[in-house]
Amino acid sequence: MSAVADDFASLLCPMPDCLSPLHLAWTCSRPLYLGDLAAPAPIAPEEADFGFWTVKCEEGHVVLVPADPGCQREEGCAGNCSCDVDHDDELRTFRASDVTRLHKLLARLGGGS
Repeated sequence: MSAVADDFASLLCPMPDCLSPLHLAWTCSRPLYLGDLAAPAPIAPEEADFGFWTVKCEEGHVVLVPADPGCQREEGCAGNCSCDVDHDDELRTFRASDVTRLHKLLARLGGGS
């Protein structure tokens, strides 16, 4: 099997007796206004005021959520630090540091293959 084929192998849920594929799922929301009813128009996900993600399997097991928005490495860096931490409280992104956390979690639980 080539390395390219391995890159597209599904990560599997690390929960006992669950072999369901893992997914990165986003949830986003925005308030609905009276004006939305008066002038119907499409509302796209990028218009959300709030959004977060979870890593969960198709069976519903949630295995990772966003980390605290503060920096864990440097005291008092308040948004201008060199670490890869999402400081946003409202629109969370899945960052490289989250991939690292997922990798460590799967290694610890023996899942992900």
